[in-house]
Amino acid sequence: MEFIKIVCEKKFLVDQHLKTFIHKANLQKMKSGPVQQSVKTTFHNVGNQTRSEMEVFHQDLCKALVAANIPLKKA
Repeated sequence: MEFIKIVCEKKFLVDQHLKTFIHKANLQKMKSGPVQQSVKTTFHNVGNQTRSEMEVFHQDLCKALVAANIPLKKA
C-alpha cells in the first residue's frame, strides 16, 4: 500500500476525514485489488520510450480525450 504525505495545520481535520464513509470505502478499494495507474507514473514511464512508441502514445491519448469529449484546446 502506498501512503500519501498530507500537510495539514490541524490534526483533528485529518482524524475527522479518516472516520468518513468515503475514506473508508476508498481504503477498502485500495486493499481489495489493483489500483488504476496514476497520471504521474504514466508520464514518468513515457520518458523511457522510443519515438515511435511516443507517437502511438500521443495518438492513443488524443483518441481517449476525444472519446471522453474532453477538448484538446481551451476555448
